[in-house]
Amino acid sequence: MSIAAQKSTRKKEPMKRPCRNLTKFPNFETLKKMKASDKKRFEMTAELFKAIGHPDRLAMLEQLLEKPWCVCELAQSLGLNKSVASKHLSLLHSMGLIEMEKKGTQVIYELVVPCVIEMGKCSYLAVLAEKKKRLEA
Repeated sequence: MSIAAQKSTRKKEPMKRPCRNLTKFPNFETLKKMKASDKKRFEMTAELFKAIGHPDRLAMLEQLLEKPWCVCELAQSLGLNKSVASKHLSLLHSMGLIEMEKKGTQVIYELVVPCVIEMGKCSYLAVLAEKKKRLEA
């Protein structure tokens, strides 16, 4: 029997899932059947996670939890270029997480959705606890 014939008669093993929790997520058929309001809510939540999904933006949000900051002070405190900080802040503003107010030549940013920081801390602690539990096992 030729090599090609042997390969075609071999039984293909099912592909192993890299994460056992993937079965908990809905498949595409489920998403098609989802109510439009739920779909929109999930899309908006995904956009929020994208917006806060950068370490510099998370650091900015934590800084803004303490007090309002101008771009130049915030950039300096985090060791960022002012233009990079400005772009990050613009994205956070477009998501409605922060507000901006012009004072002369300065733009002052203020956190208006502080619960996003609590969500991040809660998630971090949960993941940390799970990793610690796995290391001890």
